[in-house]
Amino acid sequence: MNTTTPAHLIRKMLPSLLAIVVCATGPLAHAQLVAAVLPSSRSAEVGGTVTVFATVINGGAEAATGCSIGAPEELVGNFSFQTTDPVTNLPTGVANALVDLAPGVAQSFVLSLTPMAILDSLDASFSFSCTSGAMAQPISGVNTLLLSASDTPVVDIIALAATAANNGVLGINNSAGAFSLATVNLGAGDTVTVNADTGGVDLPVVLSLCETNPATGACLASPGESVQVEVVSGATPTFSIFSSATDAIANDPAINRVFISFVDSNGIVRGGTSVGIENELDFESSLTEGAFDAIFSTLANINSMASDSIDTTTPCTTGQIVSVGTVDTSGDVSTTTQIVTFDNCDGVIGQIESVATIETIGDSISLNQVQNGSFSTPECAVVSFSELRFQAVLDTLGSQEDLFGDSALGISGEISGVCEGQNFSCVLDDASFSDEAELDDSCSVSP
Repeated sequence: MNTTTPAHLIRKMLPSLLAIVVCATGPLAHAQLVAAVLPSSRSAEVGGTVTVFATVINGGAEAATGCSIGAPEELVGNFSFQTTDPVTNLPTGVANALVDLAPGVAQSFVLSLTPMAILDSLDASFSFSCTSGAMAQPISGVNTLLLSASDTPVVDIIALAATAANNGVLGINNSAGAFSLATVNLGAGDTVTVNADTGGVDLPVVLSLCETNPATGACLASPGESVQVEVVSGATPTFSIFSSATDAIANDPAINRVFISFVDSNGIVRGGTSVGIENELDFESSLTEGAFDAIFSTLANINSMASDSIDTTTPCTTGQIVSVGTVDTSGDVSTTTQIVTFDNCDGVIGQIESVATIETIGDSISLNQVQNGSFSTPECAVVSFSELRFQAVLDTLGSQEDLFGDSALGISGEISGVCEGQNFSCVLDDASFSDEAELDDSCSVSP
């Protein structure tokens, strides 16, 4: 049965089709940091040192100066950071030296932690910050560290996940999905229980897992809610994690994730990793993967320009996206007027005219945008916008998650069209993007 609703349409299509115009408001008026940490967990013996690697990127249009990495608040002990060669992972420079990051530049680091007291397992956050004011927001499972310390030798499981698209996101198409997990125990031997969950976020998904044959990938036993494994020091067991979703799951990897934990015989978590998860139901209207990638490639190009004009052409798998417009930046306010043309970009044809303003207010970003236009997709004969306005105050700007994740995004204006044989019309009055019921109440559908 086709259960498409206007809310599904808006929540699935707007992030893909509108994000290019929302984010293409010229270069940000400040530096903007993002960070990632691998591996995601370490278990130390008190007085012993463990290391992890981190990468920090300046995604803004201004230089980030005097950048450093601070220790987790919960750590009682010693901490240091040092730049590395991203190809060899070998340390460069000197420990704890401040780093300057030009716009668009990434720097890799090695982080050393020496706990001097027993530490139960916790999700520890580092402070990625610069004296110029930029700071990376902590995201559990992405740039945090599952850290523990014991006064006796314990297991220390390093786990790395591999998804089908090799992008760190478990993509499910309408029902089932899976990803694989490789591990190594750098600590003492023990009996370990491996679990899978969604980290306290209520998602419509059932998870199971099994230990696998490293040579064939086949399960050694039927998948279950958890699996117990005897691991000696240096052991390298492998696993498969299976998922079955009953409803759509938004592509919001900062929130929607699958977490794998390794619990020792004393009930302490001694290892873990995670991947993002999304479930795009077949009946929901959306851009193809190629068009989606092309949109955000265009976004990155536009956001990195220090220019007063926009004139870009980004190829899709088939067709292209053409953006033409002007950028007026004055102090902390940047206004973009532009026309974005979808020239048969993977079956998407149409044009959007936009006027968008971004203002930096302290540590926040105020977004205000008005759009008009129409387009067609393989699923929709036509979709039209009339004075479509949306507003939000964000902590950061530059990714789909920032715009359409947990932000208070309000939408006003009219959207109408024909998708999958159904006519729909929505009159929105500061409707909340995150409230599907409110979006549905603003719309009517007819055959």
